[in-house]
Amino acid sequence: MNHKGLTGAPDLNDPTVPPPVVYTGPEKLFRVRDIKVGESSARVEMDRGDWSSYDGHMIGAGAIGVMADNLTSYAVVMARRPHTWFVSTEITIDTFPGLLSSTSLRGEARLVHGDSVGGFVAADIFDQDSRLVAVATQRARWIPIAASAMSTEAPTIPDIPVGDLGAMLGASLRVDGEDAVLSLNSDPLLQSANRTMQGGISIAAADMVATSALSISGMPALETASLRIGYTRAVMAGSSVEYRAVRKHRGRGLGVVEVTASVAGKTTAVVHIVANPLA
Repeated sequence: MNHKGLTGAPDLNDPTVPPPVVYTGPEKLFRVRDIKVGESSARVEMDRGDWSSYDGHMIGAGAIGVMADNLTSYAVVMARRPHTWFVSTEITIDTFPGLLSSTSLRGEARLVHGDSVGGFVAADIFDQDSRLVAVATQRARWIPIAASAMSTEAPTIPDIPVGDLGAMLGASLRVDGEDAVLSLNSDPLLQSANRTMQGGISIAAADMVATSALSISGMPALETASLRIGYTRAVMAGSSVEYRAVRKHRGRGLGVVEVTASVAGKTTAVVHIVANPLA
């Protein structure tokens, strides 16, 4: 479950007060910028580059996971009920041709539905030429607010490691039979303001390990077309997370992978990924 936190001292019990924008390690890592929060809406921008690659492959959905998490979270938080906060239970990303070659992105999110239980947000993501290259959604659940758990100070953000996504996240990859397994630690650079791993990091890690699982010599390259992640529990600071990718199908025109994230044997997220040939 993706737990969000805030810095500053807003009235967290009042859902009509826009939350302050918080830039933490994940936003810096993934070049997320210009976050703007409206009434049940949000806008976010980011820059892409050579860093958006892993193991020799350009990463699409995974590289925009932090952007999608921010975009949908800042929109859904305004729909919460008084004296509640929210947790993300599910985020989805569907991609279209042009994402891998994009250099900058702009996202616009809007509230689709909100009730006493939670909210649902949809977002469109456009490239530098205003072409639609991805759609993201988030389903969130309201929880009784715990103001004492909300951060009141902006975190110190470490320097960004140089290299691709693997180097940036400090990830290590191994093969276990037919499965691909990616491991990383919930270090400060990967955490939200409340010192839990930001949900977009798990999106990136899942796409990275799924891409490796689908990379087979002699077979055409595939690109993640859709990613659906369900968060089951928060990843606390200092935890070591394992992402295990199980290849369900690998044909020349379709790949399906299930990724399970876990800490000390306990599931933290389950991800379903479908991949298509590169456009």
